[in-house]
Amino acid sequence: MKSLLRIAIFCCCLVNILQAQDLHFSQFHAAPLQVNPSLTGIFNGDMRFMGNFRSQWVAVPVPYMTFSAAYDQKILKVGKSGGNALSGGMYLSYDQTGDSELSLLQIGTSIAYAQQINKNNFLSIGIMLGVGQRRFRTDNLTFDEQYIDGTFIPNTPISENFNNTSFGFVDVSMGLTYLVKFTDRLKFSVGSSVWHLNQPKYSFLNTDNSRLSRKYGVHLDATIPISPRMDLLPSAIFFMQDGYLERMVGAYWKYYLDDRKGMEKALLIGTWYRINDAAIGAVAIDYGFWRVGLSYDVNTSSFAVATRGRGGFELSGQYIISKVKPLEKKKICPIF
Repeated sequence: MKSLLRIAIFCCCLVNILQAQDLHFSQFHAAPLQVNPSLTGIFNGDMRFMGNFRSQWVAVPVPYMTFSAAYDQKILKVGKSGGNALSGGMYLSYDQTGDSELSLLQIGTSIAYAQQINKNNFLSIGIMLGVGQRRFRTDNLTFDEQYIDGTFIPNTPISENFNNTSFGFVDVSMGLTYLVKFTDRLKFSVGSSVWHLNQPKYSFLNTDNSRLSRKYGVHLDATIPISPRMDLLPSAIFFMQDGYLERMVGAYWKYYLDDRKGMEKALLIGTWYRINDAAIGAVAIDYGFWRVGLSYDVNTSSFAVATRGRGGFELSGQYIISKVKPLEKKKICPIF
């Protein structure tokens, strides 16, 4: 019975009956290029390295493992104030699940341009272009034909025919972000994004013309000082893709252990809620130009019966490099 159930789940994935869902992280604020292409280059500094790892549903037979790495930097600053900037980024993501090791590999690049509207207001527009590969393996799969009189015989020939175990696709997405910044500790942003603009073909079957549906997203985040040593960092995302909805809202409370410029040290404690799915607790540490975060999901949906409430843990890391600005040239007094 368990074997038949696994076959049924696998076949659903194979013929693409189940609607596709994109990768997602509970620490979405630590994976900005996965949230909106226009967030490329939106940070204090010149170069940024990011990494995320997620392990989910280890209590059930089909656990998920998701990994993402990204890099972005400011390429060109325009104007005397440097408020206008062209930025570029690269990303790699990988997801794998189940006995079939059904996986998704994506590699791509993003570019964004931020325009300063006035002293405190900025607008950024970004586009992302990537390639992806979807694949599975049959080595660990079992089929009903291999059970003869109740005995499993692994070498028994099967009639299943897997002509294609992988396919590739090209993906295009874009986004827009509006930022209001008064200081580094008082700022607000809101953005929208459209993913899979070209709706690439997404099927293992040559005769199937299924397409990857467009995904629409909205994100909000802010930094609000509530005392000389404490900030509130609320954030939220909303994504819609066919019948799939992801809605998350929560906040970090950031306490400064050292607020000296370039030597900042802070402790962040936060909680988020993915509506109808999971409650999330998170902790992070800022140390200079580093930020390392750890979170854990507690499943609250009906699937909690299978997971026994356990969702998954997630680890994130970020490192920012700020170049030392050259000293301005000063005219020397002719007397000397």
